[in-house]
Amino acid sequence: MKTKILPKIVVALLALNASIFMSMPGSPVALANGPAVAGSRGVFGEGVVGDLAWELRANGGGCRHPGKPATWCDESDRPGILSDMAIEDTMVDLIRSPRIRFVAISYYAFGSPRVADALCEQAASRQLQVSAILQDWPVPRGAGSNGYKKIFECAATTPNLQVVKLGGQGGIHHAKIFLASESLDPFDPTMPDIKAKILVTVSSANLSHNGVGMHLENWLIMNGPASNPVLRGNWCYVKALPLLAKNRPEFHELHRTCLANAQAMSGTSSEARVAPIAFIPMPATKPAPKAIDALLALIAGSRESVKVAAHIFTASRTAHSGLVEELISAARRGVKVEILLDDNTEMAFRRLPGWQHLKVGSDDIDAVQKLLTSPVILRSVDTNEATSQLHHNKFIIVDGHDLWTGSGNFTASSLAGRNTEQFYVIHDQAITAAFSRVWDLLNKSAVPFGELAVN
Repeated sequence: MKTKILPKIVVALLALNASIFMSMPGSPVALANGPAVAGSRGVFGEGVVGDLAWELRANGGGCRHPGKPATWCDESDRPGILSDMAIEDTMVDLIRSPRIRFVAISYYAFGSPRVADALCEQAASRQLQVSAILQDWPVPRGAGSNGYKKIFECAATTPNLQVVKLGGQGGIHHAKIFLASESLDPFDPTMPDIKAKILVTVSSANLSHNGVGMHLENWLIMNGPASNPVLRGNWCYVKALPLLAKNRPEFHELHRTCLANAQAMSGTSSEARVAPIAFIPMPATKPAPKAIDALLALIAGSRESVKVAAHIFTASRTAHSGLVEELISAARRGVKVEILLDDNTEMAFRRLPGWQHLKVGSDDIDAVQKLLTSPVILRSVDTNEATSQLHHNKFIIVDGHDLWTGSGNFTASSLAGRNTEQFYVIHDQAITAAFSRVWDLLNKSAVPFGELAVN
């Protein structure tokens, strides 16, 4: 039996069909190697802050294999992870809801046949407007069910399904957003509809085979009226992003104009009710700061603890950002700084068997060398390299109540460069506590850096 993801108070607040929100199993799914550890994946928290409803889903592992930590999973675990996380289920249900009129997807890697099929079906059958903004990869040839190929095939015959490729100019398209709206344009000056509901999922994960089914990831789902500053910020960002393919100044101009119009239409009443969340897109549109500036300020203000969950960590001063130095500085003034790294970094650093095939660069190694000579505590999250499984999270918890999360890794290209990314600074105790539960779960399976066992 399944239970609703969101509590009744949230559903009532949002006034959306309950069928839009998928449900999660009431008990752990039995796997080939035994049931998942209770509470290890699925919903880690939910609530309402102001006029914004939110829910955090995460995959913290929960796999059971002799001699392996709970974060080490193989293909026998995939069905249970897919069922517990239900990410594709939620997206497909939203796409098929008659109340949803516009959907935007933005991903570095998109390979979900289920989501692609639903977008194509609804764009053709009921004129759902779809904007797909994807990294510029070669479209696969020949037969197959690859979602990336499917979406391009549909776009060729479906006028209201548009696909834009981004990337190049020294950066990659790395923003990870799924947005569903009740309105085609809630900020259309001729017919504004600022009360229309918008649902956004922001994630560390790509909408890919391993992103939804194997990697250790997190998905923050936010839902509320278009007038909410966080949701309207996401709306304006995805509406402007396609212009980056042709003209960067035009992107900034449309982004700036959309934000100004949306704020003018929304007024100030929504500002007082909204969750304390700042949306920081990259590339930054002036006068907004670059992501790195906001992140360094957050860490500089830490007093007790900084907990980092990082897939890739290279942002040192040599990369013109200073994140490594800021963390070391915090540790030296008495703040407890802990970093959970993907085990690929330690494998490359120690040159363990198979390290040559890992995507770990010299900047990663330089960052680790600096951190190891400081009071910062490093641990490695052990995953299954044979299935290309990753600890793919990218969030930082400061003093237990402030949170940094988003699509980007802790690299100069993500935080201060030319990647397309989106970040969020969150000052809400309940949301931060949900991420803290994810961090604690990963930490239980992590080992001190230097002690990773050879698989």
